[in-house]
Amino acid sequence: MRREVVALETLKGTNGIPAVLEHNTSYFEDASIRLYVVMQFIDEENLNEHFHSPIDLDKAVQITIQLCRIVKSCHDAGVLHRDIKPDKLSFTGPLESPGWSILGLPGLMMNAQILKLKRTKKLAIVF
Repeated sequence: MRREVVALETLKGTNGIPAVLEHNTSYFEDASIRLYVVMQFIDEENLNEHFHSPIDLDKAVQITIQLCRIVKSCHDAGVLHRDIKPDKLSFTGPLESPGWSILGLPGLMMNAQILKLKRTKKLAIVF
């Protein structure tokens, strides 16, 4: 978990990467402390939920180019994502609008209690 938070902090401000707002992962070696991460809340469908039938080639190319740009930004910062798949990618707006983008959701949500704080637009991940 600590490594993923450090990676996300390295990518702070990168288009397509959710922001880490607060965390206490620096205490990862102390088993008596319950760790948490508060992240930007993305209340959108992931790619698995969004597409129920094949899409046209132009949209597929747009999505692929956007995802490649995000992955390149990660690689340029020395961060490798080893688990890119449709259920970890969400649109921040309608695909038909010109301002949409894809956000890679971190894999640190496994084995975690996820609290969606819709009122504050934050996502709390408690271990």
